[in-house]
Amino acid sequence: MICPNGFDAPPVILFSIDGFKSEYIYREETPNIWKLATASCGVHAPYMRSVYPTTTFPNHYSMATGLYPESHGIIDNSMYDHEHNTEFYLGSPNTMLQFWWGGEPIWVTTSNQGLKSATYFWVGSDVNITRYPDYYKTYDGSVPNEERMYQALDWLDLPKQERPSFIALYLSLVDHTGHVHGPDSPEVNRDLTIADNMVGILMDGLKLRGLENCVNIMILADHGIIVGKSRDENKWPEFDQEHIESQLSCQTEDTRWQVNKLIQHKASLHLVKIRFAFVILQVFSKQTDLPKRYHYANNKRIEEIQLVVDDEWLAGSTNTTTFCDGGMHGYDNEYKSMHALFTGHGPGFKRAYNISEGFDNIELYNLMADLLSITPAPNNGTPGSLYHIMTNPKQ
Repeated sequence: MICPNGFDAPPVILFSIDGFKSEYIYREETPNIWKLATASCGVHAPYMRSVYPTTTFPNHYSMATGLYPESHGIIDNSMYDHEHNTEFYLGSPNTMLQFWWGGEPIWVTTSNQGLKSATYFWVGSDVNITRYPDYYKTYDGSVPNEERMYQALDWLDLPKQERPSFIALYLSLVDHTGHVHGPDSPEVNRDLTIADNMVGILMDGLKLRGLENCVNIMILADHGIIVGKSRDENKWPEFDQEHIESQLSCQTEDTRWQVNKLIQHKASLHLVKIRFAFVILQVFSKQTDLPKRYHYANNKRIEEIQLVVDDEWLAGSTNTTTFCDGGMHGYDNEYKSMHALFTGHGPGFKRAYNISEGFDNIELYNLMADLLSITPAPNNGTPGSLYHIMTNPKQ
């Protein structure tokens, strides 16, 4: 393999297609991604396990930091912070406040160690988390997908001393359409084709520059998605919020259900269990009986009582229910429906290597640090856990 001058150290591209569930790769609409994952090209996992909750912000930030949500603080797409008496939700300027964002994302690690980083709409990358990436874009969903690909290629065209060693890219269209129309819809297949074409643009651009085997690229997703059941199929019980003197959250599709969030007294778990006596819903105290594998207790922003709903079902008040018969996520990260895509290609990855089992997305941070030959910040991942997919792992 002969790379152009200045590319002796392969850059890393982290490319997320929001809501690309692991099984989408087997559809005929994704030939470019399929080629990267198979056809003697790269590494493919049967799935990548998301962190709980299986929503966009926690998972993108966990991939970037190697931390569980309870550790980095982005516990959901929407949340409340008692100490600062403020809310975090999509579109709010509050999301730009540094105190929400714990840990050290990979773009900060990269820049702190003398390399340059660039991000295009990755969650948290337009926030001053001790520093900004060297190049970044503030989120604007109207920016054409093609423009994002061409910008990544333009970054690679920069002189060596200005060129980013780490680039993060993000596309939202598959997730958005999956919510509205469901994962098995022709509309999702249409957008899978568009997303796959973006991968094609990127790979064609790399090939034109002689870089197709000189860049380590990961195509992946934050979570899966499943078709939801209509609310008409089940009736939720009435309950008096005044009798639940604490915080309660129900983790399903884009719904963080908070009850009396300003009151910090302990709730009656027994009362809540009586009120929500449904087979499809389990009620847990985060401190006593919430499964440890969720890693979802040790943060003050996490509500005391957690309602865990079976996949396909949606819980929430009528005025917050936005998706009913479309696609939903946010469920238990062990559900197959929540599993996400992972494929890797480049000189740092083995060729034609199928991983026998899925792995946790918090392991990506250490993997990227190894590919970049930098020292990772403290994280929840296991050093060396993905050495088996690398060509020359650091032992």
